[in-house]
Amino acid sequence: MTDWKEPVRKLLTGLLKLVKESSKKEEISKRIRKETLLSRAGIPRWLIGVIFFVLIVLIMFIQKEMDISLLSGYILIVFIFMVIIGIYIYRYSPKVLGVKDNIILVGLIMLLVVGLAKIQSVTDLSAYLVPVAMAGILITILLEAKLSFLIVVALSILVCIINNSEFSFFFVYLLGSFAGIFSVVRVRHRINLARAGLIISAINVIAIVALNLLGRDLVFVKMRNDIGWGLLNGFICAILSTGLLPYLENLFKITTDIRLLELADFNQPLLKRLMLEAPGTYHHSLMVGNLAEAAASIVGANPLLARVGAYYHDIGKLTKPEYFAENHPTIMSKHEDLTPQMSTLILISHVKHGVELARENGLNQDLIDMIEQHHGTSLAYYFYQKALEEYEPSSIEQQQYRYPGPKPRNREAAIIMLADGVEAASRVLEEPTYPRLQELVRKIINNRFIDAQLDECDLTLKDLHLIGEKFVYILTSMFHARVEYPEQTNEEESTEE
Repeated sequence: MTDWKEPVRKLLTGLLKLVKESSKKEEISKRIRKETLLSRAGIPRWLIGVIFFVLIVLIMFIQKEMDISLLSGYILIVFIFMVIIGIYIYRYSPKVLGVKDNIILVGLIMLLVVGLAKIQSVTDLSAYLVPVAMAGILITILLEAKLSFLIVVALSILVCIINNSEFSFFFVYLLGSFAGIFSVVRVRHRINLARAGLIISAINVIAIVALNLLGRDLVFVKMRNDIGWGLLNGFICAILSTGLLPYLENLFKITTDIRLLELADFNQPLLKRLMLEAPGTYHHSLMVGNLAEAAASIVGANPLLARVGAYYHDIGKLTKPEYFAENHPTIMSKHEDLTPQMSTLILISHVKHGVELARENGLNQDLIDMIEQHHGTSLAYYFYQKALEEYEPSSIEQQQYRYPGPKPRNREAAIIMLADGVEAASRVLEEPTYPRLQELVRKIINNRFIDAQLDECDLTLKDLHLIGEKFVYILTSMFHARVEYPEQTNEEESTEE
């Protein structure tokens, strides 16, 4: 009786060693910046998949008679889907693969739908109530639409198996889910989730009517009941998606377009403070936002993320707003009594203070990254030159006059860096004509490129050219000349009276 214990013990010991070795060897991706407690545990990605595989099989097998063939069937079906999803993520979805939390998110959403299907299967409720479309909505908004199509296909089949349902249910799940995915691809307001629920309900009704009409025995009472369940399914999907979305955004540190639009509201506390305490910086941030949004649109980056990131990129200046030129007309009086090193320290510290303020106010990690990266490791050139003039050049270490970094790691952060430099430099340009603005923009972009500030983002030379052209176009419009109107004489005024 005890012969089986030794092989099992060896198997478990070997598995434990394999997990430890895998977690040690696994390289940390550069894209991983957002971690939850579970992902910090060092669990490799393949083991996360195995955990969810086991949990889904167990949920499906609950309250079933002990049948080896049935269990084997469940294992094979779930295994096939998990392998297909894993291969897809590995080859075609680097956004999900790069951040371990995203894999956990996909697994949790699948587990939730399977669990709800299992609960429904032991009640008298219709299988049409299972909110498969909810998974498509959440994955589309939080991650990407392409992956959500694959997930809802897998879930539609698994839910049918759990309910021992006819595969006609599969088509209703699938069509409703596809409609939900398409309706939230570019969603920017939470109210749009209600619209998605209505669309899902409508598609469910059409699919149910079509399937009943195709059937040999048309029973109107049954069709009427099914239509009611189908309508209710859309409302349930909308309610669950609306309720779960804020918690998933916060738990997994995902910045959705919905959240970005909320942060773009000028009544947000930090933007309100910026407007009142540092009006020059506030205006500068708005202009940078306009430049960044336009440039992001033309190179395929996220224009909304670029605009909102620009709004918050200089919030660190709230700590000492009077030390920054845009907020004080006699700025040099604040720095005249300071050494170049001290002035540089104050200038550079606004990045650190910005990150601290962002975390205190609960900003998303994507925005915190942009605040931290918008200067990269660039040189505080003005105070560096001042130090060279005042001290022996050999005693000056250039590194002391550079921002701590890191360099921009995505296109949006890089675009904000370029827009920040271009907007600030254009303010002191005499006679901002088109040729002068064109030369200024070209010089700033080239300097950032030569200084290796763009090495860690995926902007191409063609992208930089397009960004430069867009900057020049917008700056030319901003500094356009106005026609001087003739002044009215007193005689004309009296005539008009």
